[in-house]
Amino acid sequence: MAPCKEPLQVCGSERDPVPSRLPMQIAAPVEGEFALRNGVQDRLDGVPLHDAMETSPSPNKVPLVIAVAFLALAVSFGTRAILGLGMQEWTREFGWSRSEVSVVGSLALVVMAVTVPLAGYAADRWGARPILGIGCLTLAGSLIAVSYMTSYWRFILGYGLLSGAGFGLASLPVIGSLVLRRVKSRQGLATGIATSGTTGGQLLIIPALAAFFPLIGWRAAIFGFAALAAFAALLACVFIGRDPPRIRDVGQEAQGGILTRLKPVVTTRAFHGLFWSFALCGFTSTGIVETHLIPFAQICGFSTGAATGAYGIFALFNLVGMVSAGFIADRSDRRRLLVAIYILRAIAFVIPLFVGADYPLLLAFSFLVGIAFYATFPATIGLSAAHFGKANVGSVVGVLTVGHALGAAAGAWFGGYAYDLFLRYDAMWIGSVVLALCSAMFAMLVSDPRSRPPERFVAAGSDAPETAPRYS
Repeated sequence: MAPCKEPLQVCGSERDPVPSRLPMQIAAPVEGEFALRNGVQDRLDGVPLHDAMETSPSPNKVPLVIAVAFLALAVSFGTRAILGLGMQEWTREFGWSRSEVSVVGSLALVVMAVTVPLAGYAADRWGARPILGIGCLTLAGSLIAVSYMTSYWRFILGYGLLSGAGFGLASLPVIGSLVLRRVKSRQGLATGIATSGTTGGQLLIIPALAAFFPLIGWRAAIFGFAALAAFAALLACVFIGRDPPRIRDVGQEAQGGILTRLKPVVTTRAFHGLFWSFALCGFTSTGIVETHLIPFAQICGFSTGAATGAYGIFALFNLVGMVSAGFIADRSDRRRLLVAIYILRAIAFVIPLFVGADYPLLLAFSFLVGIAFYATFPATIGLSAAHFGKANVGSVVGVLTVGHALGAAAGAWFGGYAYDLFLRYDAMWIGSVVLALCSAMFAMLVSDPRSRPPERFVAAGSDAPETAPRYS
């Protein structure tokens, strides 16, 4: 087929001219027009992203990249989870109310919301290594500040501001950009394993801190956690390495800033379905469960050890849910997967209304909400890449994470406020049921381009139609 330099025709409308390597014309409307796949690749300034991916690290190095990504997220999300673990200690030692502690947690998530889209954009352009390294160092500094705090304003500075910035830098968009650029096959599974670091902090770090709190005190325990965060920064610099030259060139040649790249994205139905479902996901996951599960268990009369045991069950099955969701996302419709997860989460939120002093019922809730907790990540990241392109996944997921962080901030505040108002958490759980169902409704707006029948592509100027491969 002779190359042709005619403009790319999308549903009969003229778009920007493309190089002769993409002499294609779309004969039917395509919802995922930002992310044409296989044969009509993601492109950045006319360069198919597939060409960039060919110089990705060897398969032997990929597990190291995924392991470092896992650890960075474990440190980041472990730092988030210390708010719930330390709440009782701080209210007793400093006389702060739960609302005051929750407000600082909300502030950290708002700071994260400001930081995370910039971090995702920076990872798209300059690579994930410096972003993750700086993020882990920032988290180490914040943990040191918290371990030495003696007043509320120091808590605001150390946790609310520094931790919030660290959350934004060592975050999902940066990890998503890293994995999708470095891993060529089974990207859903790789994303599931890397992002399951979000629960690694809950499963490994929080139980360890809970064990050390009564032995050496909360200050020394948190200072030790700061050392782990600094070590994660070192590993990120050593093992991730620089982006391969071709990937780096593609990122640096991108025209326009973050607003220019996102302007055509934010007007699509797919973006709004992903954004609003993920924002409500943040309210019911990070905001409610991650912040208030341990305090809820303590209010029910369970010891700190029993409460952290329930949190450990939740974290374990969160890990199982994320890896399983990544595996399923490679093989099934990702929209249906998202909807099913949100519905399962809504069902789980009914259980706490009946827990009382029934510890097995608390463990049942921990199991079910764990399965449906961050299992949304692989499908959300995968659908973002499918609709808007792998070259833009850091920027797009960064914006989605803003919504998630703001929702989480609202959830963290609402949980503390509802308890201070009613001296019980029932209003929080009922609201979470409703919002999880709303997340499922928004997720239904996002089709999975991979699940649609192949679109018809023809070479410009040719009468013979060709069938393009499915989207991926």
